Amino acid sequence: MHQKQRSISIYERFLFSFLAVLLLPVIAFSTAFFYYNQINYQNKTVERAEQSMENSISILEGNLDNLYATMSYHSNMRYMQDKIVQKDVLGTDIPDALSSETATNTFLDGICYYNSLMPKRIYTESGTFDIAYYSEHYLNMSHEGFLETVVSIRNRGWISVQEADESDSVQTLRLYYVVRGRGKSDYWLFKISKLSLQQIFFEEDVEAILLNADEQPIFTDIKDADVDLQQRDIIELKSGSKRGDFILLKFIDKGALSREMRFWRNCFLAVILLITLLGVLIVVILTNKQIKPVYELRDYCAGKSMVIPENSKGLSAYLYVIKDMDMQIEMLNELKRKERLLLQVLWDANSGESELSEKLKNEGLFINTKYYRVIVAMYPEDGKRKLENYGSLKSVEEFEVHAIDTLTENTCIIIVGMQSDSNTVFEEELRKLVKAGQTEIPNAISLFVGEQVEGVSQIRSSYRQALLCGKDALATSHSGITFYTQPKIEKKSGNDEHLIERVCKYIDDNICLYDLSVSFVSEQFGISISNLSHQFKRQMNRTILEYINERKFAYAASLLRETDYSVLMISTMLGYSQPASCFIKKFGSLYGMTPNNYRLANKIDEEQHESDQV
Repeated sequence: MHQKQRSISIYERFLFSFLAVLLLPVIAFSTAFFYYNQINYQNKTVERAEQSMENSISILEGNLDNLYATMSYHSNMRYMQDKIVQKDVLGTDIPDALSSETATNTFLDGICYYNSLMPKRIYTESGTFDIAYYSEHYLNMSHEGFLETVVSIRNRGWISVQEADESDSVQTLRLYYVVRGRGKSDYWLFKISKLSLQQIFFEEDVEAILLNADEQPIFTDIKDADVDLQQRDIIELKSGSKRGDFILLKFIDKGALSREMRFWRNCFLAVILLITLLGVLIVVILTNKQIKPVYELRDYCAGKSMVIPENSKGLSAYLYVIKDMDMQIEMLNELKRKERLLLQVLWDANSGESELSEKLKNEGLFINTKYYRVIVAMYPEDGKRKLENYGSLKSVEEFEVHAIDTLTENTCIIIVGMQSDSNTVFEEELRKLVKAGQTEIPNAISLFVGEQVEGVSQIRSSYRQALLCGKDALATSHSGITFYTQPKIEKKSGNDEHLIERVCKYIDDNICLYDLSVSFVSEQFGISISNLSHQFKRQMNRTILEYINERKFAYAASLLRETDYSVLMISTMLGYSQPASCFIKKFGSLYGMTPNNYRLANKIDEEQHESDQV
């Protein structure tokens, strides 16, 4: 029977993802660290070897210069004793001098002196020898070969020979540094100490080969160098003396470099392993923590399972639900965008008719309407939901209706666009709306209606009128429909003793009028601005403008204390355009705090007062 393949769980997906995020950087870092340190260590080793090579060359050059000075001393002595030499006196004098010089110079194993004017003799610290005998038994070459090799050296040179010991059974490598004397016929053969050369060239994990000017090997501390160097992975360094009489090669074994890296590599791996184990533990904890909201999402999507295909796996199963939610959010954003545009029409006093009309047209709003009326609707807590169910304004063909739920929890704004200026149908539909509300909702619904206006730029005027209708609704149990009516002023002729008293009452009753100003009040009472200002200042000891502002912000303070109206709504009611920054600034200058802080402070004081009474 075919067994169904198990799908990877959400928990495993999260766990593996976190582990990948942890381990991949660790692996990448470790690899880069090893590679960088290997290259860096190799470069540092090469730099040290190069410096050591220069030191070795400098030391070797210094020793060779000392030998040249030795040669000069004995050469001068030789010229002073030419006649003695001819009498064979030097045969006893020179060996003693050479032995003395060899004993004081640790760089030498011996000194030989040869002069072509006496071709049959060679002088050493051991005595005077026949050249043919010495060449055969000590230099392991023929007499002719020796003479050819020595005479070919014009100034300085090297001779590398296999020298036999006293038993003639063991051949030992001997290295001679040959210097031609000032007389051009005498030659000095300095037998270089092998131990001294090894001390000069010695460096741990670095091997050396000394070459002559013709790049022929003359000395090495590597056993079987030809075979060994070919089979090893090495780094070759090459440098020569300034005079060009020798070249030094040094070889760094890469295998030896890796051995020094093993200890630190093992230590680093141990640290990385410890960090990885700790990271895995943290990953498991984080996975358990992060998977909880995913499970909550799974449970939520399970309730929306009608949109999830049966063959979906893992997080992809919830994609369909999220896409559906995203579409709903997109629709809400579309509504909010239109709502913000309608609020701009209500609050923005700076935009002209053509500008507002163009913006509305682009959003498909109020394309075929000419006249407008604004309604401020107040209703109980559950009235907003039911208002949409029984509202009949949208059913009228010639009406275009838009509602804005932005003021308070129990208040909304309704903008009605109409093709004609007839209000009969409009008022009839409003009565149906209120009647339906009274039937379905226990508490009454209140509608405050502004006057009909022409043009979208005048919608703001109708909105303010609707706000003025509802400003006293908080203090009364008002219900039904209230239409805005222009206040009327009884004008009196002659001296009016109670003029200022009536002006103050008019301002208090109409504090929310959009055009409430000194000129507007003077026009309403049929008195000049200067006369009204003079009389008001004399009786009230303040200007009429100061009084208007005082009463406006006193009314604003009462709304903040007694209602949940937003600061934006209150500022609009008092004639301040959106945004409410100017209103907030003036309120702060009068009360020493922002409107929101004032509301909060008074709420705290009220709660404290109630607590004290209890």
